Amino acid sequence: MQLISELRASPFKQFVYMFVVTVAIQTLHMVEHVAQVFQKFVLNYSYAHGLIGSLDLEQVHFTFNLLYLGALIYVTLGWLSFGRRVCRQEKMLGALLIGTVMVQGYHMVEHSARLVQFLNTGLQGTPGLLGGHFDGVIFHAFMNTAVYLPALVVFVCSGMHRQIFKRDYSVW
Repeated sequence: MQLISELRASPFKQFVYMFVVTVAIQTLHMVEHVAQVFQKFVLNYSYAHGLIGSLDLEQVHFTFNLLYLGALIYVTLGWLSFGRRVCRQEKMLGALLIGTVMVQGYHMVEHSARLVQFLNTGLQGTPGLLGGHFDGVIFHAFMNTAVYLPALVVFVCSGMHRQIFKRDYSVW
């Protein structure tokens, strides 16, 4: 219960917690993509579905990436409000987050196309737009890396990771 009351206490705390959750969840998502690459190129699986293969569905990917886009937008808006409290490079790191939101926006276009293709064909693992021109496992691992690493860089380089256990935010 105390965590819930702390979240209500400060918009800055909400921003810090959301940034932590966003980076943590995308880290787990990246583990799935690394597993897919390993399955396909090291184990030579014909279908690489990651560690949680039962969730390798177009509708799950669409929903996850839409939620990740929303989280990135929230974190970016929070950064634009609170970044100057966190570090001196707030403008450069803010630009990095804005660029990440734009790339994730395109990533959502890909997943929207894949979802439409799935709805039209009933087949899972549809190629999307650019995915039809590249290996799907590599293309999506690349797209997810492109929207993960910048957020992780901002999180670590800004010192946000040090804010996780800080109790007194009033000095900010």
